[in-house]
Amino acid sequence: MEISISARGTVEPPEYVSEMGVYVAGKFEEVAAVRAAQAALQDAGFGITHDWTGESSAGKSPEEIGPFLEICAENDYVGVTEADAVLLLNHDRAFGAMVEMGMAIARGIPVFVVGHKIRDNIFFHLNSDFGVYLFDTVEEAIQAIKEMRSAIDGLTDS
Repeated sequence: MEISISARGTVEPPEYVSEMGVYVAGKFEEVAAVRAAQAALQDAGFGITHDWTGESSAGKSPEEIGPFLEICAENDYVGVTEADAVLLLNHDRAFGAMVEMGMAIARGIPVFVVGHKIRDNIFFHLNSDFGVYLFDTVEEAIQAIKEMRSAIDGLTDS
């Protein structure tokens, strides 16, 4: 699933069929790891609420950068807030990802953090009561997201 910009320049949320949507947060310089996590999620049957990995201000004029970054920020915001879960690939300098984690926690969206030992964050110490889950590998986090989906499916099948 991809979020798109309408003709008016406003962000259009993704349309889901029956899949859960996941937003993958990470460091821009770690695009390969983010794309690998997105592919693994899609292979597991999840949608990606917004793929920000192709967004680059390279080659933009100074006049173009501000409006471009505004659209990127809006897309990221909608990607997080429309997600059923956030998979955060921790990095010692992943500042935007920490903002995205905060947005998710504030909205009650579960956050699955991979690599929590790389850089500590006070909000990693919230626990599952707040929807924060810590993992060492992407595979472990995706398994937990699958289990969450199964639990939700079990509730809706009743």
